[in-house]
Amino acid sequence: TATPAIILLSLAVFYGLDRYSPADLLKLVPAHRFNLFAAFSKQSPPALLEKIEKAADRSLLDATGILIDLSQHSDYEVKIAAAKALARPFHASIPASENALTKLLDDSDFLVRGFAARSLAKIGTSTAISAIKRRAQRENDAAVRKLLQKLSV
Repeated sequence: TATPAIILLSLAVFYGLDRYSPADLLKLVPAHRFNLFAAFSKQSPPALLEKIEKAADRSLLDATGILIDLSQHSDYEVKIAAAKALARPFHASIPASENALTKLLDDSDFLVRGFAARSLAKIGTSTAISAIKRRAQRENDAAVRKLLQKLSV
């Protein structure tokens, strides 16, 4: 587990502020970024997603990128949590979110595919619905195929 000092040093390097003292850094580094890095160092992936989502507001644009990265995690629960988060209004407004969700339609886990489809349907763009329709044509899992067909009308 990273200590606050290590997290602060990591942020200083990230922001190019490594010439400042720790006291000055605390004034310069946005608190929500510090909390985000702290969450990365201490939490299990599902808890991490919850913390990221709580921190993700319009001033934290890189949270969407983090969620997109986590949508490719090896843990299916993390992928599902990321898929749900990417459908929230702020993240859904960023085109890369829709692209990440479309990729999840091809995931090996049927639950991930189902939640990705729900998130794409929530976004509701014509390209999102088209992706759901395309996946429905080749889906092997009966329950997911039924969901895809329902979501694509």
